Amino acid sequence: VAVATVAAKWNVDAQDEPEPLVVTARWASEEGGSELQGTMKVRACAAPTEAVTETTRSLLAGYHILSVGLFSGYSARESTVAAEGYDKLVMRTEQVSGTLEVYLDSLPEGGVCVSFVAQRDHVVDGVRPVASAVYDYYEPARRGEEVLELEVATT
Repeated sequence: VAVATVAAKWNVDAQDEPEPLVVTARWASEEGGSELQGTMKVRACAAPTEAVTETTRSLLAGYHILSVGLFSGYSARESTVAAEGYDKLVMRTEQVSGTLEVYLDSLPEGGVCVSFVAQRDHVVDGVRPVASAVYDYYEPARRGEEVLELEVATT
């Protein structure tokens, strides 16, 4: 016995529907250093873009994935992952195909920022942009995305 649920949309202009979630990711070199010296501080933030109502509040209470794109040649030090201002929000992390997947127990109404250290493992020429996203684990269409190029800010 198989049960399937299918949802279909047609004749819908994607620009008519704003993304319900927003994500930003920033990479910064260590003070006095450069991205070529080995480690970078990464800060990724996720938040709802819409006004929080009783209906959307229940959606924020569910599991969310913050998928942070890692530039070629870099890997995340998973032991350094921390949700700023929250002790038990990060349930687990894993590196998958050039991203750090951060599993959040919920998405706070005011948003959350997660920080970690990225280690340069290999020198790569011509580093390409990477995509980061936040999405509802149970409803992946509720998402926000950002594409980022390696433009390092020194802290």
